[in-house]
Amino acid sequence: MTRRCSRSAGRPVWTPPRHSVAGETVVPNTVLAELAVRAGDEEGCTAVGELVVDTPLVLPRTGALHLQVRVAELDATSRRLLTVHA
Repeated sequence: MTRRCSRSAGRPVWTPPRHSVAGETVVPNTVLAELAVRAGDEEGCTAVGELVVDTPLVLPRTGALHLQVRVAELDATSRRLLTVHA
């Protein structure tokens, strides 16, 4: 699944001031959780067990951030690893 995030109309509606770090706009973890839920829905998954964010996603000042969401095959515990790549 792929998605695109940008500042096309100024500050995105989901970015109140608390989602700015050192003057940069970061994608809130709730947006990543929504992406995980949506990707899981497409794969027949019913829940997100855990969300770990290694690196905050910073929106570029111009252009867009292209995201790719990958859902892995079932593992030995019947869970799927989901990753987001920018």
